[in-house]
Amino acid sequence: MSEPDTGRTLGRGWPLLAGERGEYALLVGQPAGDFLATMARSGNEGLMLPEQVWDLRPPTGQPGYLAGEATFSATPLTWTHAQFVRLAWSIQEGRPVEQPSVVSCRYTSVCR
Repeated sequence: MSEPDTGRTLGRGWPLLAGERGEYALLVGQPAGDFLATMARSGNEGLMLPEQVWDLRPPTGQPGYLAGEATFSATPLTWTHAQFVRLAWSIQEGRPVEQPSVVSCRYTSVCR
């Protein structure tokens, strides 16, 4: 969405990044279920996850512009779906599942 007469565009909330933040939470020993739930709430009636959702900046709050619902961005965005599955799997395993053990051993001294 662009600001009138400025050419400046405004990014909105990205469900994909909520998933990445959930993986970080797992890394530091925090629960990540709220991040997964946030991603799930952004889905439409067909359970398609969007690229971006409306945040608290205008036009949010006007009819058709509800915070947390999809903007007019790409929907479905398949890499958001992939992140959703990856975070759900990571929560089940208690750790980010796509972190290679060699990386974990080298940088955290936690070898899996």
